[in-house]
Amino acid sequence: MTNRINFEGTPDYESLYPVKSFFNSISDEDFVAKLDNLTKGIGAHTERVHCIFLNDLDEYDIEQTGGKIPDKIEFSFDWGEEVYVDIETFRGFLETACAAYLQEHPADRTTVKEYLARPQPSLKRNN
Repeated sequence: MTNRINFEGTPDYESLYPVKSFFNSISDEDFVAKLDNLTKGIGAHTERVHCIFLNDLDEYDIEQTGGKIPDKIEFSFDWGEEVYVDIETFRGFLETACAAYLQEHPADRTTVKEYLARPQPSLKRNN
């Protein structure tokens, strides 16, 4: 697993573990494609970790939450551990992960910068 984000030794280490795991488990081969989706407000997943824009849930998933959909982004493991972050916090993690990725893949700088320059996705419900 790549170490793009590291919270070890900080008070947030336990609570933000799903965020760290998500960004660190994206393979180098998939990073730019996942970044493309994430900067459009489209969720992504790795083998066991998910990043979900809650404004884009379908009706079934909304029913599962009891209709209570926060204006947040969810990071969760398959087994249920989850954390919610706001768009600004998400953006900070995304930029940190991109900076680490570009250290190893400078040839992708133009594409990564182009994706990061997109307007932040809205977290308001789409339907």
